[in-house]
Amino acid sequence: MLTIKRPLVFRNFQRGLGNCTFHINSTYIGLEWIARGHGKPKDFEINWDAPKKSRESVDQARQLIHSAMLGHVYDALDSYLRLVADIPWVRLSNDQRDVLRKSVTRSSGGAYSIADRFAEIYCRSCDDKKDADDKNAEVDLELLKVLVAWRNQTVHDGLNSSGDSRHAL
Repeated sequence: MLTIKRPLVFRNFQRGLGNCTFHINSTYIGLEWIARGHGKPKDFEINWDAPKKSRESVDQARQLIHSAMLGHVYDALDSYLRLVADIPWVRLSNDQRDVLRKSVTRSSGGAYSIADRFAEIYCRSCDDKKDADDKNAEVDLELLKVLVAWRNQTVHDGLNSSGDSRHAL
């Protein structure tokens, strides 16, 4: 859908995620400083003792940062989809808007995943015509499914209540 490739809500979404790499790299610099045994600056007022195993602690902190970033990306996607549903000029049915807002559930009673909601706006045209943009939308959807699966594995310890692997594929 050409009409929703660059609306304000998408540009805001991009800006919200655009600095993730910068912030992660800045954090890595600080963590590497700790791993090399430099500790905290004397004038930095925070209660913190240098770890005994600095490299191990830094690796654990990196895992936390990756999980936090993943949660941030997931929340940004969720918000983006909700906001797209509120753009009046985007050609979506009321049913599609309800799916994007998560104001309805599947006929089975389960919630629509982010990948399901994303497909409501990006892959409807994939069935009608098969041009390059549509192929890109299909690839984007598959990448989104991987992101959701990775997020669910991380946030929910990888298993649902029945012990099965949590994924969106």
